[in-house]
Amino acid sequence: MDISLPIRNEFGTGVVNSSLEMALENYLKPDLLEGANQYECSKCETKVDAMKGLKLTAAPQIVSVSLNRFTLDYETFQRVKVTDRVSFPEVLNLNDYMQGYEGIKDKLYDKEVERAQQFQQAEVNKNLEKEQ
Repeated sequence: MDISLPIRNEFGTGVVNSSLEMALENYLKPDLLEGANQYECSKCETKVDAMKGLKLTAAPQIVSVSLNRFTLDYETFQRVKVTDRVSFPEVLNLNDYMQGYEGIKDKLYDKEVERAQQFQQAEVNKNLEKEQ
């Protein structure tokens, strides 16, 4: 099995996948298709809200993981190399990922998003206090 994982999540939170486990968790996280991005149902021939995601049903003998270390700079429209540190375990245990995103017990990505939002809110509060 070949998996290509991004280091940076360009859309959404901007949180960097600092570990292979976090990148895999983010890869398995389902996307909500709604609004202009709705799924077109072939049975009812209309657009509907839907969840799109990936679930591993069986652990492969060999997993080849490539890290996407290039991203697009939207100001210059040039490719930029991502040099962020990414940790990885000596042995990757896929058991937590076999039930899809819902089966992951300790969601690292969600914790990091929450931590980043708390930090941003604290910075906003600090700036508001300076202005008063």
